[in-house]
Amino acid sequence: VLAAVYAADAGPPLPALASTAVVLLPVAAWATAAHLAASSADLRQVLTAADGHVRVMLADALPPLAWLAGATAAGVLANAVLDPHPAPLTDRLLGLLLHLLCGAVGIAL
Repeated sequence: VLAAVYAADAGPPLPALASTAVVLLPVAAWATAAHLAASSADLRQVLTAADGHVRVMLADALPPLAWLAGATAAGVLANAVLDPHPAPLTDRLLGLLLHLLCGAVGIAL
């Protein structure tokens, strides 16, 4: 997606950041569902009995959140490096917030 957005002039930084952020919602939902489907129900019951429900939920949430942090960093850094248009820091921070928000909604689904 980053290559498609920045292959030509992406225009102003904020729309380019928004277009890469919106892709995170379905991708984060898919990645989280795939991660949760990879563990068996038996393993989840054993882990819940051994460590408690809160720790199992935290262990299920950490990999998608780590993936989201990496994808957000890639999206914002690609915009900062590949977009030739100057942008104020507020636009970059808004793009960072957009990436985190879209990814978090995808993970929550």
